[in-house]
Amino acid sequence: MYKSVIFILRSVSYGLALAFVVLLIQSQSEDSTLIANLKRLWAEPPVSYSSAVRKAAPSVVNIISESFTVNANYNRPAQVTPQSLGSGVIIQSNGYIVTNRHVVYNADRIIVLMQDGRRFTAELIGMDVMTDLALLHINAIDLPIIPQDPNHRPEVGDVVLAIGNPLNLGLTITQGIIGATKKTFTHLDTRTTDLLQIDAAINKGNSGGALVNSNGTLVGINSLAFQTRGQNDANGISFAIPYATVHKITNKLLKDGRVIRGWLGVSGGPVNNKGEDVRSTAEVVDGIRLTSIEPRSPAHIAGLMKNDIIQKINNVQVTGIIHILGVVEDIPPGEKITFTIKRGKEILQVDVTIKESR
Repeated sequence: MYKSVIFILRSVSYGLALAFVVLLIQSQSEDSTLIANLKRLWAEPPVSYSSAVRKAAPSVVNIISESFTVNANYNRPAQVTPQSLGSGVIIQSNGYIVTNRHVVYNADRIIVLMQDGRRFTAELIGMDVMTDLALLHINAIDLPIIPQDPNHRPEVGDVVLAIGNPLNLGLTITQGIIGATKKTFTHLDTRTTDLLQIDAAINKGNSGGALVNSNGTLVGINSLAFQTRGQNDANGISFAIPYATVHKITNKLLKDGRVIRGWLGVSGGPVNNKGEDVRSTAEVVDGIRLTSIEPRSPAHIAGLMKNDIIQKINNVQVTGIIHILGVVEDIPPGEKITFTIKRGKEILQVDVTIKESR
């Protein structure tokens, strides 16, 4: 009996000792793994957007708009007055620069200052009041151009960097996110759609500068004008013109020196398949019910009527009045497009000859 108890106690002791050794080894292994992970974490560089800035910043320029005041004493030269301060972005290596219209509007001379210290007098190619964009050209080649991706589509939550010359402080970067897309501003007789809302700081002088993503790719052109138009005093709300719009408008300015837009002459709102007004984004849009038609407009001449429901344009389902106007805007004046409309219980095909926007 005594020997059996001794044997059991000895076996238990050996088992406890073995378990202790195993736990000790495991603990040391876990500690070493933890230490290794901490060392790896400490060794990793902090989050930085310096690579994006290096790619994009050289193509962002400072712009000074000047006006001349004729002196009543003809023996003295005209007085030069700085009119506006802003930024611009080089989009082609042969000297084409995009900026905001309000930066260069009514300027007698436009000065472009490069990041490398060079100074140029720019030629105004054209500008567009609706999008607040302008295209300039300077006599230079092999300029650094900003990275561009026509297939990139900005999304809410994307990190963005605003690059420009706020308050004439020199090259400055502010950081934020895209808070909303497809924002709309209406001012006087102009209506601007599809703006990006951001919380990166945009101050006087930032106008016309670049909004880039964390890869340094151009996302949009910053515009202080839309904050002014909206009489917005809130902090953390700024606006930029998306790259897709910039690309389209600058191509039109390059081609024609101005933006030629198609005109239809209607207004309306979305309805569902029961003909009822759509009041929720969850509802499917069946068409756009016309609430007004301008006299002598293309829509009026083609025979479109109030309460007609436009369902398709060239066999493509419409999604909203902005969609319709956007499609028409890109149609060259004089060209016909076909509308599929519902009038009462009838489905009709109506050809409309588009005119140039007034």
